[in-house]
Amino acid sequence: MRKYFKKRDTVAILTAALALAAIAVMAADEVTVTQILRVRNGDYDQSKNISQFRADQIGRSMTAQIQSIQTGAWEQVTIGADVSTNGWSYFRNITTNTDRWIELACKFASTNDTGYVAIVRLDASYPAMFNMHPTNTLWARAYGTNGISITGVNLEYWVNEQ
Repeated sequence: MRKYFKKRDTVAILTAALALAAIAVMAADEVTVTQILRVRNGDYDQSKNISQFRADQIGRSMTAQIQSIQTGAWEQVTIGADVSTNGWSYFRNITTNTDRWIELACKFASTNDTGYVAIVRLDASYPAMFNMHPTNTLWARAYGTNGISITGVNLEYWVNEQ
């Protein structure tokens, strides 16, 4: 009888250890990203599917808001103070006017307007999702038909802490 309890206790301890190991493994992959890009144009048909790419997240904060890009010059994207290091992020031009778009840029050490390099263009209703540089500032500028700088184009974003 005593031998039976020992085996059952051993099985219970082993089961508990496996459950804790599974929890530890799940906790290591806090961010799950699923993206599909498919291009079909005539007989050209290509796709890229990232099915549940997983990444670690150190912090537990995030910021989400809508920022109206109000100036004709580059404007800093104001990521909330809750996020100390940028991580996986979602951006979207929520303006429905098809003649308006937003460009996202990084800036070199220059203090004038030529120090910006656009890296993302968000046409009306277009989204973008990427892992931001942890500390670099992101800048935005709104454009209209013929590349004329305009005001009042709304940028929605959700930035998670890394």
